[in-house]
Amino acid sequence: MPNWCYNSVTITGDTDKVTSLGNRLKIISKDDEMKTGMFKSLIGISENVSVQEYNDGGWYNANIDNWGTKWDVDVDEHMCTIQSDCIVLNFESAWSPPVAAFKKIAQRYGVLVEMYYEEAGSDFCGKTFIDEEGDSSEDDYEYQEGIYRFEGFNEWYEREFESQKEYLIDTLGESESTPEEIVEEWFGFLTEEEIKECADDLKSEMSQQD
Repeated sequence: MPNWCYNSVTITGDTDKVTSLGNRLKIISKDDEMKTGMFKSLIGISENVSVQEYNDGGWYNANIDNWGTKWDVDVDEHMCTIQSDCIVLNFESAWSPPVAAFKKIAQRYGVLVEMYYEEAGSDFCGKTFIDEEGDSSEDDYEYQEGIYRFEGFNEWYEREFESQKEYLIDTLGESESTPEEIVEEWFGFLTEEEIKECADDLKSEMSQQD
């Protein structure tokens, strides 16, 4: 089984073009008898492989090259919020974010795409912005720092630091480092004030355990 990458994709642009793409997604989501994934429906398989080669095992490399992930994504009403001027998609993809697929979608349908993605197991978190020509700019970090950069200190603290307190305290028990040094070593992206806040929290937890 793959690691699952969480994706949140926002599509905007000219109202007619966004509406056209939204209608296409609605059709795909209701096609229960001939279920076809989002990427195969919107942009198709790679032009560099024949259908026979694709079905005979060439699908793996073709999908990664063409879509940026090895499997297609099913479309259903739970993953889509479709409006006339904005489409929001929330879904998981195998191993990596499907940036290549959305570059093609942006170019083919003439829309703007903003992608947010995170995957703790493979240690990445990032955003990619794609214009109507399929050109992109990426803002990528390791997982912990990405959560901090995109969500802010408070969200990072609740999601990540809180869950690692016990391990950090155990590490301190086997180390001559101070709490401040441990926090800075592990989370060097924090400000001095934030490092102190985390260190004080560890000291408080340790004093309660004594």
